[in-house]
Amino acid sequence: MLVFGVIGYVLKKCNYPLAPMVLAIVLGDKAEEAFRQSLLGSGGSLGVFFSNGLVGSIMALGLIALFWPLIQNAWTKMRLATAA
Repeated sequence: MLVFGVIGYVLKKCNYPLAPMVLAIVLGDKAEEAFRQSLLGSGGSLGVFFSNGLVGSIMALGLIALFWPLIQNAWTKMRLATAA
């Protein structure tokens, strides 16, 4: 209990949001299990994650959200380069 208290104190001092961590702890195992089952069912092909329009659009939105800081940084650099 003391260890988790110290971890909570450090996370609070660093202004780390609690909700993403709780979601990761609760849903992480289930997401990993579903990912593994999907890969086993498809024979190891990642194409199953883009197999139809709905699944492909959800994956595309997830990838955009994952790489958004990089996309935004590149977009800002391109705009500054064209303005100069």
